[in-house]
This record gives sequence, structure tokens and C-alpha cells, in this order.
Amino acid sequence: MSHPDEASPYAPIALRSSGWWQFARRLAREGAVHANGMLHGSVPDRILRELVVPGAASLQRQIKSGAVPESTAALAMAKLLDFRHWIPLASQFELNGREIFDLHDVLTEMLQHTDADECTLENLSLPFDAFYLRFGKQDMVKVPFGDDFEYVDGAFVAVTPYGALESGQKRLKVGLTTVKADGSCVQMPGHYLDFNPDEQRLTIPKAIDAAAARRIASVREGAGDSESSKNLDQVRAEAISEAAQLTRGAMALVVNSLFYLESLDQIPAPTVGRDTSVELAAKWLSAKPARRHKLRSDLTAAGYTLVRLVGSELADGVQKGHRPDGVRTHWRKGFYRQQPWGPGNTLRRRQWIKPTIVNAGMGDVLDQPGHIYVPPGSSGVQ
Repeated sequence: MSHPDEASPYAPIALRSSGWWQFARRLAREGAVHANGMLHGSVPDRILRELVVPGAASLQRQIKSGAVPESTAALAMAKLLDFRHWIPLASQFELNGREIFDLHDVLTEMLQHTDADECTLENLSLPFDAFYLRFGKQDMVKVPFGDDFEYVDGAFVAVTPYGALESGQKRLKVGLTTVKADGSCVQMPGHYLDFNPDEQRLTIPKAIDAAAARRIASVREGAGDSESSKNLDQVRAEAISEAAQLTRGAMALVVNSLFYLESLDQIPAPTVGRDTSVELAAKWLSAKPARRHKLRSDLTAAGYTLVRLVGSELADGVQKGHRPDGVRTHWRKGFYRQQPWGPGNTLRRRQWIKPTIVNAGMGDVLDQPGHIYVPPGSSGVQ
């Protein structure tokens, strides 16, 4: 469990007090957004009328007063227009139980060293239609932010129907969250990309390029004739390109995390989060299962949310160090192998060959059997 707090390490908690997130919650309560991501026809207009237009007016006032440099106005306006993507994403997250998967630091490091470039997102089975992945501040995945940078620390993931409902096709949405150098959450929406079914069939780098190209083409097609409109559209196109660049850096973690969740026999039970007080953590951990159900309901009603810790089982036995001969400890990259299975070995599934620690301090090497990416209906994790 974790409580609403702008200093929370979990972006969905840090963002809940912001005006745009409150607007998303209101749409969810009103039924304007559904748990599967479908929208009432009025939602795009409401986002424009109730958020974008007032935000643009406020931005103009700040520019005139000198509070916001005119040079950054187009970028700020592009951020406002991104509400059309982020508001439904936040609403859907709320409607799916505010589920947060917190990756253990060891698991995060292993996934950072796993190559997923040759994998695709096709037929990916997710634990919920919308949830959040927290993997912590990534020092190597960053974009300029004022005089410093903002760093990716997690991602919202959601699926929504694509085309006719009966087709069963899904659009996959990924919204990256970022933090400042001090670890505090950036309150405006982050970078966003979505992948249609055709793009999900491509390898990850090609899928990112295709998704970005599609969104940039959409911006170009809707370009206005005025100079200010052209400038705005140029900034929006550059922001999408930047989103693609940032997504490339973060996507290994996102995709590998999704593969890892899918491979588990069952998802971890909710538990206390990183920012939970000692008293509350002790109360939760000491409670019997029957009592936890009631405690969970009470805490959720009070504004707490679920946190599922993932990957702690990998922490045992991980040691780093230097051998006496001075050879530096390093990682050997993990990857995915297409494993034959099924009748006559005619089917294929992804098998995670885990990264290994080479030359660990006591000679121990993390080389455990990998989880299997298992298609729906198969026998489970091997």
C-alpha cells in the first residue's frame, strides 16, 4: 500500500493531487471512460474545452507577465494537447483498481541487461487492462529539463479495443513518467506512444519508429495555415520524435517487465510499498489473511492504493565484486530464444535466457533457469 503524496516514489500517487489527474478521475466516476479504455463521444471535446483551452489562456497570461518565456510557449502548448492521450490513460488506470507493479532493484538491473530488440508485442497478455510499472529513476534514460534533465522512472501501460469490438484487436498504450534530478515527480504528462495491431507485429525498434511516424503524419495532416499553428505542429512533431527516442531507451525495461509479468504463474499479492510508514507496514505484515482483506478495503477507501512487489525472488544469491586477479565484475546480456513447443514442436514461444553476472566476488554467477514467455492456454512457467 502507498498513500497519496507528491513525494511518493510512485508516479500515480504523486500525480493524484494535480488538476488534470482529478479531471481524469471525474471522467472515470461519471462513466465517460470505461475500464477497457472506450470513451464516450464527448470526452475529446471536454478535454479540449475544460482543460486545453483554459490552460492555453493561462499560458498566454504567464507569457505576458514574463513568468513563462515565449520561447517555451509552443512546447508548453504541445504538452497541453497531450492531455487527449493522457486523460483517458489516467482514467483507465483508476478504473482498473490503481494497480502498481514495483520492480525489485535486482530484477530491474537484470531486465536492463536483456536484449528484446528482436521480440514483438503481438499476442501479449497483460494482467490488467491498465496498470503502472515502477522501475525507479533511470540515469541513462533522460531528456533535457531546464538546466538539467528529467529521467524516466516508470510507465503506464494500457490496452484498448482497436476497430470492431468483435475483432478482439487491441491498441497498446505506453505513457512514460519522469522525475527531476532530485527524484521528485514531473507533474505534467510525460512522453506517450501507442501501438496499433500492425505495429505490434514488428520488432520493438521498428514498432517504435512506425508508431512515431504514424503520429507525426497525423500532426502534419492536421497542420494549420498560420505561422503560429505551423510552429506548434513542428514542436509537436519534435516532441513525438523525442518520445520515440526516450521510448527506445526505456522500452527494454517496459517490454521485458511485461514479458516477466506474463510468465508468472500468478501475480504477486498486494503489499506495503516503499514509502509506507513503519507502523502501517507492521500492521499490514502482521495481519492474518482474513484481516488483511478488511484492512485493504479500509486503506483503499482512505486513499491508499495497491502495490505489488515483483522480482524479489531473484535477489537471493546475487553478489557483485572483483576477483583477486582484478577482472572487473560485469553483466553478460540476456536475450530471448524462440523455443519450439506444442504438437510436433510446430509452435514457438519466447524463452528468457537471463543475463548473468560474470566474475562475481565469490565466484557465484547468477545463472538460474529462465522464466518462459507462455502463450495463453499453455502449461505455465518452466
